[in-house]
Amino acid sequence: MTKFKNKNDNRYRLKNTKPKKVFTKSFVFFLIIGSIAIILYQIIANNVFAISKVDVKGNKVFTDREIIEYIDNPIEKNILTYDKDQYQDKLLKVDRIKKATITKDYPNKLIVSVEEIYPLAYIKDSTNTYYIDNSANLLKENFKASKDDLKRTFEITGINKINDHGKFVEDDNIVSFIQKIQNYSFESHIKKIDFENKSDIGIIYKDVNIDFGNLEDLDYKLKLLDTVIKDVEEKKVKANKIMLNQGENPIVVYETE
Repeated sequence: MTKFKNKNDNRYRLKNTKPKKVFTKSFVFFLIIGSIAIILYQIIANNVFAISKVDVKGNKVFTDREIIEYIDNPIEKNILTYDKDQYQDKLLKVDRIKKATITKDYPNKLIVSVEEIYPLAYIKDSTNTYYIDNSANLLKENFKASKDDLKRTFEITGINKINDHGKFVEDDNIVSFIQKIQNYSFESHIKKIDFENKSDIGIIYKDVNIDFGNLEDLDYKLKLLDTVIKDVEEKKVKANKIMLNQGENPIVVYETE
């Protein structure tokens, strides 16, 4: 006789038991924390975030080295913990620094941008010398120019009335000209700018006389002048005069031997 298994017989029931967990939540948590700690240790130990370069921008008065010293030379300091706001405030306390920003360029570089205040030009009358800063503002009467300042300044003539504060003249075109000319490298070699005839501004660049013309199309004409000066210097020829007031094309008069 064939015997059949009884479904209700407990002897034939499968045990429904869940497998034991190999890793508990606590173990996983500590594993993650440990991994993070190891990674952080490796980063610190290998100086991944140690500052290795500082780029300084916008400075003319102060050297790169001086700016870096003002922020306590951050080389090899950790960029993560470096307090840029503290050192921005420190820079702003330096005389002649108007604006300062420090940017972290991860993993290991700082970018320090400054905007300085310095004498750009001077105007003389029968009794006084007035200094104009790089924003075209009249500097205070008690301002004393250093020898380095005098090396960087050029003379402005042909101004009939000088404001006693703020912008040194009322004419916005002249102010714009003084501000924009600083965008070009030739500005550092200018000796004199004459505004006596506003329809034909005169400039002395090194020993070259420049007839600039009027102040219309200022951006175009400054860029054109920059191109002409670079072309003359690349050719290594001596120019006596550059004329931008004789039509669309500039005229260069060269020195004859």
